Formats: sequence, structure tokens, C-alpha cells
Amino acid sequence: MNCTWATASHIGFGPQINQDRMFPLGSGSSEEPVVVMVADGLGGEKFGQVAADLAVQTAQAADGSPADRARAANRAILDLVRREPQWSGTYTTLTLMEFGDGMARIAHIGDTRAYLFRDNRITVMTNDHTAAWQRIRQGVDPKVAHSMPKAASLVRVLGFDEWLEVEKTDLVSQDGDRWLVCSDGLYRMLSDRQLKRFLGSGDPEECVWNLVESALGRGASDNVTAVVIDIDL
Repeated sequence: MNCTWATASHIGFGPQINQDRMFPLGSGSSEEPVVVMVADGLGGEKFGQVAADLAVQTAQAADGSPADRARAANRAILDLVRREPQWSGTYTTLTLMEFGDGMARIAHIGDTRAYLFRDNRITVMTNDHTAAWQRIRQGVDPKVAHSMPKAASLVRVLGFDEWLEVEKTDLVSQDGDRWLVCSDGLYRMLSDRQLKRFLGSGDPEECVWNLVESALGRGASDNVTAVVIDIDL
């Protein structure tokens, strides 16, 4: 199993700082197991990039499954806040993928996303952990849930609760799979149809920059970060 990937990130046109973090930091290819991730720091003046940085660094160095890595990142943020209370209120999302042994494994918290492009179809493989999502799980009609106050507010992030629930997905890889892991600054600017069009052409380097530049061309008001991964079996 060979993975080829490319990464891109841009501050966008609204924020004064890029609070997105990604791993790896550049393009590459490997037949060994590969971990990729995107984190989107939250907290505004609390400097969410601190949580995003710490999450990515900790998860990259941790052992165990993708979910174990995510939990390690969560503990690291909580420990930081205990030691240095000035960081209280800084959180991050995290979408982490591990490729190896013919499998793609996802650990996910928040509203960063993982998309699978397979057989010319695009599928979002993660849930946005928002108040609307939570209400829908409780049986509220989706249209009603999305119209309620603070529908887009996140209810699950790293750095908030030591009893973090991690969304986990395992999928058998197929030759030719293409994955996109990205922050909301990308997918909020592009429709699924546009994402599909870009994911259907070019190598990972060309694809990832086409995605980011297209989001910027539509006036991206948030940080825009993406990792594109191709699978060859």
C-alpha cells in the first residue's frame, strides 16, 4: 500500500492569524503507515492555534490507534490549561487519519472533515459535531434542528472535557481511493459538486492547491487548510 499526499494552508481574507494546523507539513509518498491530520483552533483572542499546535504535535508523537492519539492530544491541552490557566478557553477540532495494512482509519472531533472520493463519487466520512447534529441525534427534525439558535455551535472539541468521545471510522482501502482532510474554511466555500470536480483531476499537489485557490477565489473569510491523499494498492 502506497500513500502519496500533498498539503496546503492559507490564512484567508478575514482572520489576522492562521489557527489551522496540519500534518504532514509538505508533500510526500510512503509505503509505510502514514498519519495525516487537520486541526482548527478555536478561541479567538484566546489564541486557538496554541491548542491546534499542541494537538497535532502530541497526536503525531503518541502511540496507539487514531482514537488513542486524539485522546492523548486532548489530555495534553487539558494539562496545559491546568499548568497555565491563561490558556483556559482555547480549544481545537481534529480530524486524524491513519493509512496502513490496507485500511483507512479515522479519529474525529469537531467540524473539520474527511471526504472519500471513490468511483467518481464523493462521500463525507465525518459528522460535524454541532448543536444541530446533537439535536438530530436526539430525534429533532433536521430542518428544525438547523434553524434553532446556535445550530452551528460545536458541542465536541479537544480541550473541553477529559471524557472526550471520539468519532471512529475504519474502512478497507481500495486502489485509487483519494481522500481529502480539510478545515471548514475550505468546505464552506465549495459545494460538494465543486469538491468532486477538483478531486477528480490532477495529482495530489495540483488538486490540493486547486481546492485552496478556489476557496480563496470565492473570498474565503476563514483559514483554509487541506490535505489530499492518494492510495495505490
